[in-house]
Amino acid sequence: MSTWISSTPFAATFSALAGATISKLTDPAPISERMRFLRWAVLLMILAGAFWLRGHDPLYNTAFMDETFHVRYGRMFLANHFEYPFDMPLHWVFSWYLWGIFAVIAERIAGIAGVREMSAFAGTVAVLAVYGISRRLYSAETGLAAAAIFALLSPAVFSSRIATYDSGAVVFLALGLWVYVRAWQEMKNHLWLWAAVLFFAAFLCKYIMALYFPFLVLAALRKGRRPLLAFSLPLAIFCAGYAWYYRGDLIFLASFYSQFNKRNVMSGSQLWDIYVIQRLDLWVLGLLSLAAWPWTVPPGREAEIRRERWIFILMWTGAAAMLVFQGMSRLADMRFFKHATYSLLFLTPVAAQGILRLARLAGKTLYPFAGAVAVVLVAVSLGWAGNSWNTGAHIFWPNVEPIRAYFEGRLTQQDRLLLDDQGVRYYLEPVLPAENIIEAYYFRYHEMEGPPAYAAAVADGYFDYVALDGSGNEEEVLKMREAIRPVLPGRYALRMTMPEPALQRRIEIYERVNPPAITAASNVAAGAPGLSPRVEILFPATGAAVRTSGIETKLQGRVEGAPAGAYLLAELFTNRWYSQGGRIIPGAAGAFTQPLYLGGQGAQQCNHVVRVRMYDPGGKWLATATQFGIIRANADGSSPSCP
Repeated sequence: MSTWISSTPFAATFSALAGATISKLTDPAPISERMRFLRWAVLLMILAGAFWLRGHDPLYNTAFMDETFHVRYGRMFLANHFEYPFDMPLHWVFSWYLWGIFAVIAERIAGIAGVREMSAFAGTVAVLAVYGISRRLYSAETGLAAAAIFALLSPAVFSSRIATYDSGAVVFLALGLWVYVRAWQEMKNHLWLWAAVLFFAAFLCKYIMALYFPFLVLAALRKGRRPLLAFSLPLAIFCAGYAWYYRGDLIFLASFYSQFNKRNVMSGSQLWDIYVIQRLDLWVLGLLSLAAWPWTVPPGREAEIRRERWIFILMWTGAAAMLVFQGMSRLADMRFFKHATYSLLFLTPVAAQGILRLARLAGKTLYPFAGAVAVVLVAVSLGWAGNSWNTGAHIFWPNVEPIRAYFEGRLTQQDRLLLDDQGVRYYLEPVLPAENIIEAYYFRYHEMEGPPAYAAAVADGYFDYVALDGSGNEEEVLKMREAIRPVLPGRYALRMTMPEPALQRRIEIYERVNPPAITAASNVAAGAPGLSPRVEILFPATGAAVRTSGIETKLQGRVEGAPAGAYLLAELFTNRWYSQGGRIIPGAAGAFTQPLYLGGQGAQQCNHVVRVRMYDPGGKWLATATQFGIIRANADGSSPSCP
């Protein structure tokens, strides 16, 4: 852990945090220029560290199913064209299209990596908002402490690493709270109105944000008529107008949600693990926040103490609201970390104030050191306990790159696919029409629906390919798999199988052989007369156990129909693609060789994927060859024990 701290922006951040705290007590001027500079320097380093945690290595895994949903919905909304089976997205998703609009813009710029970087930026802005909220409620030092803690909290980090609508809801809620607190203090109409707009934007990203609105409106009533007209009324109009305009979608969604929750029940031990063991950060900060409650009332400070108590009550109400909602509606939420972020957004400023108040017990002389050390200790300990810098520990969806690689260059627009993972659809939609990709949630075949329909379609050879990655545990997915397995051998042959890299579940791809599926030929504008460009890998072959020198062996293959100036690029996949050198120029007879490094460890030792792509001189893709399940033999030549 010490190595990680010293190698990230947080090392300098925490040192500067101590310096900023010390300067406050030693500088003779109330707020010197040096003090302002230190505060900004500390804040910028915290924000830099927060962005690094959230935004580094955006291609750590293939797209999560929910990430692809929002890109797809945003694309359809901007085009004003909704295609079956996604023609009624508001029936199934607890949000409007706002996050989807942002997501599709980012995706057009840089693909899924762009969407994740946008989400990381949103998460970093939320850290800035936590600073602003805490500074307004307490002090600049409390703001820095709260920002440092929130920057490292695992739920906050991974709500931004996974680019779903929670990223948008968190940042708009945080910004809304910041502006709300400022409006409360300055009583300006435009600030109240902006707070209403930001809260409504959070609602458009995720409907559950409406949970906080009654408390915010009731609290604003204490400030008189101005917030009633500039905040409460506009927010009510926004929400009522939305509810009326989309009332049909909301009614259907509520019905679906109630049926879903009836199946979403877990044992007491599972609930204890989800809500207590996995969320110790929430309970530790809750305990520390108790120190922010002013237990005594010194003479002459009654108004100040009353204000601090109201802040404590309101922030604790915000933190508790999501927990109460969870307890009433989604007890078995395996992804509670996302909703925990909302509670932590309210709890962190109060906990930071509590930590610094405890540090003051060390005395005026030791307080600067004690405060900085306490904040560092809490922030790093909670980050370490939550594996905030270990992305792999939080991946709960499959890496579908092997499936994507298998189908590259194989599909025609007439092919039909059956999938058990909706995340694969995103990568195949550029090739196949949406209606040709069928998943486990709804399918009608002749007069049948559900599992009987899937079984009959597979028995009839309706699909050209069936791709399973074993990732979905929903009832519909399990029933679909159970229904088709007995009839798959009748018309389909298993063409590729290997453990999926992220979760080690078994990938299986079946091709129809009775009658045979139609495979796409490589398309190219120019090539050898009568020949389409083709790449063939001669060695290593799929499933081969390869003896290596260290980890090195020799890739061998040949090409046909390559145009003049064509070149090849070789890649190796274990948990991601690794380049195997630069451009390969085929020989006169089309033969090529290239050093190949089979570096996979553990289960990956048995499951290397080798891919060679051909490009024309302008960099246009022409053809692909891929071999799967390549094993690196042990040093003595024996095959390792493969899962």
